[in-house]
Amino acid sequence: MAPPPKVPEEDEEEEEEGEPEVIAWETVGPGDRRIGDGLLELEQLWEKYMSSDDEECPETEERDLAELQAAVLRDVKLAPSISTVSWTLKVMEEMDINDDNLFTELNKILVDREDELEPQDLLDATVALGNVYFSGENISRALCRGIRRQLADFTQVEVVKLANALIRMGCTDDTREAGLFFEMRQRVNLPKIDAFLKQAVGRGMSWYKRQVQMSKYVLDFCKDTLKDGEFKHKLQNLYKFEIEQGKQRLLAKVEDEQAYRLELEEHLAISDNAEMMGLFADGGGGSGGS
Repeated sequence: MAPPPKVPEEDEEEEEEGEPEVIAWETVGPGDRRIGDGLLELEQLWEKYMSSDDEECPETEERDLAELQAAVLRDVKLAPSISTVSWTLKVMEEMDINDDNLFTELNKILVDREDELEPQDLLDATVALGNVYFSGENISRALCRGIRRQLADFTQVEVVKLANALIRMGCTDDTREAGLFFEMRQRVNLPKIDAFLKQAVGRGMSWYKRQVQMSKYVLDFCKDTLKDGEFKHKLQNLYKFEIEQGKQRLLAKVEDEQAYRLELEEHLAISDNAEMMGLFADGGGGSGGS
């Protein structure tokens, strides 16, 4: 008797779903969207997001999202108002449809037109970039200049938001923006900023000095150890250049530090004087009543 035919066993394991394909906006372009359609579609998405109970961005196919991002960038570049750029950064970050390369391009527009930035523009852009920990010297300096110029126009709550966002953007990594942070500290209580200011006043040039010393060490090594030849010659020229560049950077940094210190010391002197005057006033009042 012939054995019964074998029944193929069902695969109990579910097939693993593949990773969704990531499509870059740079590779697709805006699709068939006309000029202005990108910003209009982004506004419609934002309205749906704000009206939803859980505030989740409506689902969008990868290709559609990439085309939308490309269309938005094209439209923003043509927009007459700089507020459009800040608003775009804000809504894209909040809906989590941002992209590092796209934000880099939008930031270039902000830097080129920084004199047009109003307080609300500065708030929207800075908070959005801080939330994604975006760092870049040009955009950070442009935002800090604008914020400092219009600091009086921000509320205390907004100053706190701006300070926290700038910290996330790495603006406390050196003393360049110490003056701005000191003025913020005058408005609100910022313990993180207090620690930064103390470091800023006492920070020396040790890092730059070490760079020059290391270059000199390598140059001495070349002279004493390596055989004469084209490689040794190129290496010596390279480190001679590095030493000279290091000295120039050190001098520039010293000048910057001196300017920042003078500014901080002036602020601190004014602040300390005001506090002392307050103490004398309190003390005078107390002794008069006793």
